[in-house]
Amino acid sequence: ESPIDFGQLFLGFSFFVIMAAMALTGMLFAFAMEQRNRQAGLLLAVGISRKKVRWLFLLEGLFLSVVGAGIGAWLATFYGETILRLLAGEWSGAVSGVTFDFAANPASVAGGACGCILMAFLAMWWSTRRQLLAEPRELLALGENLASTAPFVEFSKGGAGKATTGIACVLFLVAVAMVFTTDLEGSTASMVFFGAGWCLLASGLLFFRSTLTKAACESGAMPDAATLSRRNLARRTGRSLATAGAMAAGAFLVVGTGAFRKDPTLISDKRHSGTGGFALTGETALPVYDDLNGEAGQELFDLNASLLAGATIAPFRIREGDDASCLNLNKALRPRLHGVKPSELAGRFSFVEGGWSTLEQTTEDGAIPAVVDQNTLMWALKKSVGDAIEYHDGEGKRFQVKLAAVTKGSMLQGALYVNEKHFEKKYPKQGGYRGFLVEASPENIKAVSSHLTDRLANYGMELRPAAERLAELQEVENTYIAIFQALGGLGLLLGTAGLAVVVARNLLERSKEYGILEALGYSLHALRKLASAEHRGLALWGLGIGTVSAILGIAPMLFGEVGQKPGVGFLWLLVGLVALCLFWTWFAVALSLRTSQLNALRDE
Repeated sequence: ESPIDFGQLFLGFSFFVIMAAMALTGMLFAFAMEQRNRQAGLLLAVGISRKKVRWLFLLEGLFLSVVGAGIGAWLATFYGETILRLLAGEWSGAVSGVTFDFAANPASVAGGACGCILMAFLAMWWSTRRQLLAEPRELLALGENLASTAPFVEFSKGGAGKATTGIACVLFLVAVAMVFTTDLEGSTASMVFFGAGWCLLASGLLFFRSTLTKAACESGAMPDAATLSRRNLARRTGRSLATAGAMAAGAFLVVGTGAFRKDPTLISDKRHSGTGGFALTGETALPVYDDLNGEAGQELFDLNASLLAGATIAPFRIREGDDASCLNLNKALRPRLHGVKPSELAGRFSFVEGGWSTLEQTTEDGAIPAVVDQNTLMWALKKSVGDAIEYHDGEGKRFQVKLAAVTKGSMLQGALYVNEKHFEKKYPKQGGYRGFLVEASPENIKAVSSHLTDRLANYGMELRPAAERLAELQEVENTYIAIFQALGGLGLLLGTAGLAVVVARNLLERSKEYGILEALGYSLHALRKLASAEHRGLALWGLGIGTVSAILGIAPMLFGEVGQKPGVGFLWLLVGLVALCLFWTWFAVALSLRTSQLNALRDE
């Protein structure tokens, strides 16, 4: 029984893909409906109710959704098989090399198809909720140009525009307050700053909406092309806001998540890092009863005192159990117990909750306090701080181990760490030390490792670099982030395709306007530049809001925590996202304005 439900996991990873598909579905259906405004006006004029007309169009869309969902369900089996193939190949780091067999569940496929139909129907219903509110004569007279003749929202002193600006200012102040009241290196910094990033994202989008609303109600002269572009974007406030919002949310999620990728080359040897300042970690097959830091222990094992002069060895006791690290896909019921001396680990590793001193405290219920890594707590054990796990002592009696302190991003995954005196009391017959953490200078790491391995060979000593152990654990996180980025990138591809649809639709609606400008002497090349600049600004607004918000959300990663610096891959993702938006804008403009628009004036 795996602690990870891969079905739910990939559903979560695909969330942005689903939302982008819903937005694109609703947008395309709304455009199709606008083309049939005259037909809707005629049906209303002959006495058919608005409700029946709307359901007529929605049922047509529902039929298309059923066809599309059927095709999608068939393709979903190939998609699922591809995902499992990737988990056995390029994404094997997420499952520690485990292989899977694909077996499609008909009930699951049918459920997914029904969910798809339902979401498509909701998207169509939401996008057309206002389209049949006009009078029949307006629908007949203006047709597809009806929605572009006047904005839905009027900006006034007491209107929606002022309220939107007020809410944007409040959210901005909340974000500023969260930032200036939180320490970058505090235990809750990541969560608080991520929340501040979301507040800034919402504030930016609301401010953009307020700007569009103001521009929609402007009148008078237009001194430059920028003013013309701003007013044109404001003619369809909802459409422009939806496009910018999709770009902003996509940039925030994918760029922000991408920054959580750990770069193994940046692993630090500082005490607050994921290695705790230790250079080596290892275990022996047989217990060692002597102190390797003292003279007696060094003489017994013939250790080189001068070589180990600058080294510190922190031993710990081990009670075997389940591996609760992210390298084990099986459910861990009782993780390994490690008995440590809190004084030897004081000041090492970063803690989200508590510290090593927590192990010396007593609990009211008599449970033994333990330190656990955050990833082990959340994903392998699926528990929270304060929960307890039942163990059996050396005599078979039950006792409770309470999860009291939590480290963050450390190599301590897979086990619970308790005070050595509690360990000895519960397991008196399990003497000696089998686990070792070694602190050594960078230039002596290899020599110290070889020397200890050689002298303790009879005890089965195996040492490995602590940075290598941490990198192995980080690879699992990085792989999951890569999966999210891959599927999020697919969602952004749909989102940027939606941008192309918006651009093409806007240009189609305004073909007569471009025809007039062309008749007045503007060249087709100049009109393309004008249209590109207008819609490029829409995409860059969204990407700018999302990127700035994402940078604020990951500030503790960039400027705070020791040893948690991300790689620069997310910057390349951002560059690719900008390039993709610019390409779709250019493509839609080039396609829509590839020929003269003078023909659009023939029926005027």
